[in-house]
Amino acid sequence: MGTLYEIDQRLTQLEEWGCDPETGEILSDEDFAKKFDEISMELDKKIENTMLFAKQLNSDAEAIKAEEKALSDRRKRKEAFANRLTANIDRYIRHICSDEDGNVDEAKLNKYRFETPKIEIKYRKSNKVVVTDINKIPSKFIKTTTTVEPDKVGLKTYLKDNGCDGAEIQQFYNMQVK
Repeated sequence: MGTLYEIDQRLTQLEEWGCDPETGEILSDEDFAKKFDEISMELDKKIENTMLFAKQLNSDAEAIKAEEKALSDRRKRKEAFANRLTANIDRYIRHICSDEDGNVDEAKLNKYRFETPKIEIKYRKSNKVVVTDINKIPSKFIKTTTTVEPDKVGLKTYLKDNGCDGAEIQQFYNMQVK
């Protein structure tokens, strides 16, 4: 069995010249009909097998997508659990580095060390900008982002009734495989 194009070419040669595409011999009406059916069946089988393979690939892709989602959900649960455990230890350490009023002694926290052959915990100082009132920030430090996209569902209804220079409805033919 050849490619779709090779099979199609053999069928075209048979129809145009009335001869066997492999041998070149002129065929009787009965032999022509038999050869035509044989090549047509080969073409049908090729299309069917190709599309069955495509369906299998799509099925595999869906199974992979489901597994990716399951793994992603599992990863997120483990990350959330690890974050809760870490936060619990952080709260404990901050508690033991606090004074009687519950205020964290930053000097004590900065000196805190926990170390074993497998883990090391220490605190380091860092800085982070926290915006308390965006209206009081100089405008040169404000970024404005805007996303503009058409409402295609609503626009389609509008175009059917009115028309518009900036858009059009195009017709496509999409192959469906069931």
